[in-house]
Amino acid sequence: MYNGEMDMLHGVSLANNIFKERAVPKRCSFYWKGNNNEEHGVRVLSFDEKEIIEAFKNIGIGNIELLFKAGTDNTVLISLKTDNKTIDIKNAVVKAF
Repeated sequence: MYNGEMDMLHGVSLANNIFKERAVPKRCSFYWKGNNNEEHGVRVLSFDEKEIIEAFKNIGIGNIELLFKAGTDNTVLISLKTDNKTIDIKNAVVKAF
């Protein structure tokens, strides 16, 4: 997070993850197993600081989801989403594998 905090969610903590106030993310990674136990992952090496902070300011209040859509061609789309609004995050440095 930009304020120096860090969250690590896995197993039960990921399954029980609830909406709560968190700091603006600076980096993040996640991994999963696909068909035939194939390992996949996405690592955001860095968000563009100005873009991500502005996106959180402009998204409004309420439950905010940080969404990742990973394509089979290793493309990754990132957005912030509430019930009323979606903002695409376009300037993050992302590695998919």
